[in-house]
Amino acid sequence: MPVKAMKAPVRAKRSKAEMQQEFAEIQEQVESAREAADAKAEGAARLHAAEVRQGAEGITVEAVVQKISGLGLEVGKALHAGGEGTGYAAGGSGARAEGTGAAP
Repeated sequence: MPVKAMKAPVRAKRSKAEMQQEFAEIQEQVESAREAADAKAEGAARLHAAEVRQGAEGITVEAVVQKISGLGLEVGKALHAGGEGTGYAAGGSGARAEGTGAAP
């Protein structure tokens, strides 16, 4: 059986001027889309910056230092409470008491 050669689809011939015109239109569309995206991103960045400024408005160095100190105390208390009953609490020697009455 002979194999038929597939014909390429027929495309309309375009002049160089038509191609350049279409290309210029596509470039304009891309540029306008890019400008719109840039404007949206710039607006979002301004809004985010304003939110950050507003959130950080009342924060002072003294307040941060006080908060960190408080967290340090909480960690110390938690470590102390977690170590009770294990024989490894702060200040404990970890040694068992002798003379409990149990035979060796």
